[in-house]
Amino acid sequence: MTRSWLESAPRPTVICALISLAALLCSAFMEQPHAVDPAWIAVILSGSPILYTALHSLLCLRKIHAELLVSAALIGTLTVGEYLAAGGIALIMYVGTMLEDQIILHTHHRISALCSQENINAGMHSIDTHDVSMVQTANRRASQLILLAFVLAGAVWWTTNDVDRAVTALVVFCPCAFVHAAPMAVSAAVGSLAQQGILLRTSHALERLSHMENAVFTLDAIAPAGYLDTDAAQLVTKLRRMGMHPVLLGSVDAHTAQIAKQVGIRDVRTALPPSNDPFTAWTALIRRETDTCAAGLTHCLHITIGSTSDKTDADVVCAAADLSRLPALLLTARRIRQNIEQNTLFGLTLNFIALGLAACGYLSPLAGAVWHNAAAIFIVLNAALLIASADREKKFAFSTSL
Repeated sequence: MTRSWLESAPRPTVICALISLAALLCSAFMEQPHAVDPAWIAVILSGSPILYTALHSLLCLRKIHAELLVSAALIGTLTVGEYLAAGGIALIMYVGTMLEDQIILHTHHRISALCSQENINAGMHSIDTHDVSMVQTANRRASQLILLAFVLAGAVWWTTNDVDRAVTALVVFCPCAFVHAAPMAVSAAVGSLAQQGILLRTSHALERLSHMENAVFTLDAIAPAGYLDTDAAQLVTKLRRMGMHPVLLGSVDAHTAQIAKQVGIRDVRTALPPSNDPFTAWTALIRRETDTCAAGLTHCLHITIGSTSDKTDADVVCAAADLSRLPALLLTARRIRQNIEQNTLFGLTLNFIALGLAACGYLSPLAGAVWHNAAAIFIVLNAALLIASADREKKFAFSTSL
C-alpha cells in the first residue's frame, strides 16, 4: 500500500512522517497538558495505514502479518493512556515501511537502467523481493513471533494481573524490524548486483548461492573459442580462498588438461552426478551463452544452481561474460544471509530481555516503546548498510588479490 503511495506521491509520505515526529516531540517536551495529546497526530497519520493493512490481511487475505501485532500494541497502549508510546510504535513501523519501499523502488530502477543499457528484457530477469526465499523465511518467523507474543502477553497478564505489563510485553515483542530488515537487505543486495551487471532470475538464487561449495565451469566459460580467459587463474585462486571447490567440465583430451593446469583446477570431470546427488545440491554450474543474450551483447554467463543440466534455465545471468564478477556475487549472497541471521539473533535476544523486564515491571509501555524503537532502528540500519557495500563489492570483484 505504501509502495504505490511512494510511486505516485513520495513527498506527502515523508511529510506525514515528519509531522508525526514533530507531534511526538511536542508531546514529550510540552510543559502543560493540552486538551488533546499531540501524540494522537502521529497515531492517526502513521497508525491508520498499519491498522488498515492488518485488517485487510486478516479479513481479506486470511493471513497474519506483523501489522496485526503492531495494531494490538497500539490499541493496548492507547487503552492504558500511553499516547506517546503508541505514536512512537506507529512511527517506527511507518518509517520502516517507507524505507523498505524506497529501497525496493531504487533496486527496480537499477535493474531497469541495466536492462535498458544492455537491451535486456527486464521482465525475464527481475524478481520480486518479497518472493525471495530468504524474505519468505523471515516473514514466517515473524508470523510465529506474532502468535508467541500474544501467548506471552497473555501469560504476563495472567500471572501479574497487570494490564500495563501485558501491554508492554506486546510493545517490546513487535517484530517490526524482522518485517522490514529482510526485504531491505535483499533489495540492497539485488540492486548492488544489478549495478555490476548481475541479474537474479529465481527467488532461491541468493540463498542457494550463500551455501554453495562447488563451482563447476564448462570449458567454454574458462576458455572461450579455445583461448584461456585472462581472469580464470586469478578467479580460481579467489574461489579457493572463499572455501569453494572449482571443477572443470570437459572432454578427456590434451587441450582440456592444459587449460585445467593453467588455471589451477585439479578436479576435471567429463560429466556430473544427477540432480539428486548431494554434490549437485551444493553446486553452481557456470557456462557461457551467446544465443540467449539480447541483441548488442556478444556473450553472457549463465549460472544454474543445484542442477547439472545445461538445458535448465539459469538462476543468475551476468550481462557480460566477465568471470571476475563471480566472487562479488558469492560474497553478496553470503553477506545477505549473515546480515539476516545477525538481525534475527540480535532482535530475538533484545525481545526476550525486554519481555523479562516488562514482566517484572521494570519497563512501562513508554519505556518499552523506546526500547523497541531503538532496537528496530539498529536492525533496519544494519540491513540498509548493505546498499553502501555496492562499491566495495565492485572493487572486490576486480581487485587483484583478496
